Amino acid sequence: GFVFYCYAPHYNWFVFDMVQLEEPPYDPAKYTMVNPNEDPEWFEKSSITVGAQDKSIHVGYSKSLETRAPMVAEFLKNIAMDVDTVNEFTNEIVVKQRDGQEVAREWIAANSDRVDGWLGL
Repeated sequence: GFVFYCYAPHYNWFVFDMVQLEEPPYDPAKYTMVNPNEDPEWFEKSSITVGAQDKSIHVGYSKSLETRAPMVAEFLKNIAMDVDTVNEFTNEIVVKQRDGQEVAREWIAANSDRVDGWLGL
């Protein structure tokens, strides 16, 4: 075996039998990362002894969409997917080389209640 870094969502979680190592929970007092572009002594000044803070992925759209097509903007604002779902999408599209629209159609058909919630139905 070996140890390497892999973020999620990523299709590697489907391709390989990976196990996520347990880390101490995120604590901002124990997570100091200095950007190398900001300080030449970034490495000496950085200290990370805990897991990273969870990240979020957001759907971006033009602010003008809120007036041009408010229902579309509301739909996009409501979209929320968990890491496992995005991992599944990337596996189907990148690894299995399936058409993204086909994968999306199948997922929508199997998750119509969730999509209806995004649509406010």
